[in-house]
Amino acid sequence: MPYIVKEMRTMIDQRATNVLSLVGQLYPGELSYLLTQVVLHWINVDPRPDYARLASVSGVLTETLAELRRRVIVPYEEARRQQNGDVFGS
Repeated sequence: MPYIVKEMRTMIDQRATNVLSLVGQLYPGELSYLLTQVVLHWINVDPRPDYARLASVSGVLTETLAELRRRVIVPYEEARRQQNGDVFGS
């Protein structure tokens, strides 16, 4: 996860407030579009992105997904399994 210094987190949060207030209203396809635009903007900051920049963004997205799975999705699934019973081996 992006354990960045608190000052940087605060600055990013303040600047992203307008976008973040919209996120809850988006359909999945619209959320995908927004995330794609963020990634493309980051890539295209450099007019000629190189392999390192492209590999970096791929790694960031991969690790962000891994952290989301570990911290949000797995606990949700485990709670539902306990609540409703396991479908494997039942």
